[in-house]
Amino acid sequence: MRKHEAGFTLIEVSIAVVILSVSLMIVPMAGMKFTQAVNKNRMRNEANAIADAWVARCRAEPNYAALDSNIAGKCRFTGTNLGSYSFTRTTTVTSDASLSGVADTLNDYKRITIVVTATGLSPSVKRTITVANR
Repeated sequence: MRKHEAGFTLIEVSIAVVILSVSLMIVPMAGMKFTQAVNKNRMRNEANAIADAWVARCRAEPNYAALDSNIAGKCRFTGTNLGSYSFTRTTTVTSDASLSGVADTLNDYKRITIVVTATGLSPSVKRTITVANR
């Protein structure tokens, strides 16, 4: 029997192979999870940008009466295939007498709700603003 044997035992090699195999399987799975998270965040960021842009558009409308009229509803709108993820943006405009308690020309408010949806976007992006007659 030699005092200083060189090399690894079969058990040591087996353990090293198992550790290497597990680590080689975990790294690609972690990469896939990271890529999915990045794509989901990109989708959510784009949906937020679409909703925020439409909020700004509705707030900037100079003709208050045209926000929700059936003829020239400048804000009420359903748009499809928006952005790079084929978003659907649905906007509803309702008079909101509950904010003032009285529905008259002095207390005339409109509540605008914007919902952006897409396949894979859960939950959908929603913005609600209230606009008063200027």
